[in-house]
Amino acid sequence: MATFTFGREIDIHWNGYDIQGPAGTVFSIPDQLYEEFDADIAPVEPTLVWIDTNEFLTLSNEVSTSTLSASLPIALATSTSGKTISLSSTTALNGYLLAADGSGGTIWTPASTSSLTSVIGVSPISTVISGGTVSVSLDANYQTAGTYVNAVIGTSPASVVTASGTSTVSIDQSAITGATAATNTQVVRFLVKNTTGTTIPKGSAVYVSGATGDNALISLASATSETTSSKTLGITSESIATDAFGYVVEAGYLTDIDTSATTAGATVWLGNTPGSLVFVNPPAEPSHAVYLGVVVRVQSNNGSILVKVQNGYEIDELHDVSAASPTDLDILQYKGSSSLWTKASISNAGIAASVHTHPYQDAGTYVTAVNGTAPITASTDTAGIVTVGLSASYQTAGTYITAVNGSAPITASTDTAGVTSLSLSASYASDIHTHNTSSITTGNYIATATGSTGVTITGSGVNAGAAVVSIGQAVDTTSDVTFANITGTGMFSAPNIASGGVSITPVANSTTGVAVTGLTVKTSAGTASASDVSVVVSANSSSDAFRSSSFSGLTFSGSNLTGFTVNIFRTNTTTTSLSWIAIGR
Repeated sequence: MATFTFGREIDIHWNGYDIQGPAGTVFSIPDQLYEEFDADIAPVEPTLVWIDTNEFLTLSNEVSTSTLSASLPIALATSTSGKTISLSSTTALNGYLLAADGSGGTIWTPASTSSLTSVIGVSPISTVISGGTVSVSLDANYQTAGTYVNAVIGTSPASVVTASGTSTVSIDQSAITGATAATNTQVVRFLVKNTTGTTIPKGSAVYVSGATGDNALISLASATSETTSSKTLGITSESIATDAFGYVVEAGYLTDIDTSATTAGATVWLGNTPGSLVFVNPPAEPSHAVYLGVVVRVQSNNGSILVKVQNGYEIDELHDVSAASPTDLDILQYKGSSSLWTKASISNAGIAASVHTHPYQDAGTYVTAVNGTAPITASTDTAGIVTVGLSASYQTAGTYITAVNGSAPITASTDTAGVTSLSLSASYASDIHTHNTSSITTGNYIATATGSTGVTITGSGVNAGAAVVSIGQAVDTTSDVTFANITGTGMFSAPNIASGGVSITPVANSTTGVAVTGLTVKTSAGTASASDVSVVVSANSSSDAFRSSSFSGLTFSGSNLTGFTVNIFRTNTTTTSLSWIAIGR
């Protein structure tokens, strides 16, 4: 018998043989079926391992007979293992061995012994020794095609009925789909290998993570990344141990799983947790949406899902979009030259920047409200146009003036037609006239003005003249002014002087600093530097632990000092207050 094993749990029905058992189980078939079994199964089952193959039948097929016989001076015998046939003759005292060469052929080799003492046939091979002749035969049941199947067993949902040597195999559709009206059921599944290091449970979403030899490798899929979602293959139909093979359903019914957490007809999506399924709604963006199917039956143990994997696309995976590696605020813009939607920055797309100006709007549209106070009226129509009018009683010429008053030397009068007349008193009517100083007896006026030390007055005492007061230097806001001494009762401040104080909790035996910022101390230089300012820092108190105070890190903006750092060095951590003054030159 030819013996073999599989590297995984197996359930195969081949040529009437039921080959079932866990991984590692040793199976046997007749030797003459070895080559046919190997040709059918090895290409589709990579875990098949042959332990022993007896090619005796190959040898018998080579001579095209079911019985081997010999007559003197030739004697025929087989080895106890059934792998070789020995022939002896009077001309070759030790005889010859006809041996299978392992590739379907045979070779003759001289025998090392003169003969064999016994011949053993292993079913379905039988041997008969008659005198000096050994006959080797194959059980007649195996000689005619089809007659060597003596039993056919069907396991639900398959059943077998045998009548007159003919076996009929049928499938219970209701056991597969749960619907008695079903006439056909198809499941697309793939044999894959798990090399993740841990067992992948049944009902887990997986993706193709690699390959070895002819075998696809799988890992748990997740919606959290493009890599673990875009290559989603399907859902495992069985628990797959690490380094073992198993099946993944890519399309069709997955049965006997827990669907009690949802309702029939609910959509199934890939979840963020590796291998998980979520129902009704996919995980929110930026997770990747991968449709896995729809729930058919809701049950904690016997639930089922109609699997149909559909991976969602990123926008730059669409055939008419070229938008890989976008940057912040990019937009999609259609280009007729390439017939593609392409990514573009706002400026390249010809869209105005976020900060820009607009001219005034069309007349009237930017006015939100207009009020009219009698006798003025105002109204705004639906187009935003404002109409301002005068009350009808005031529109006729003259009628809208109710009173005109004249104050000397002006006089006013209104006739019955509403016409108002204004006139100037006759004494003021002349265009050119003079007044003597002595005739001005009312109002405030200065007859003469005298200047004190440093002040000069010109034009004083001249009738109708202009008096000019001046000092020895300009005192304009932009002029430089020089004074001998200045005494003030309030706070003195200038654009080139700033002062203040800070409080520092020092690090013992280390220089500790506090930044002073927000200054605008002017200097005379166009671009100021340290040589254009003077800074003085002094502690408000001292002790034996106080060592020094200083400043550093002056910062400038154009002609202004904008800040610096006040430093202190103490041998302890006593909080110390300091005063500072900065003067621009």
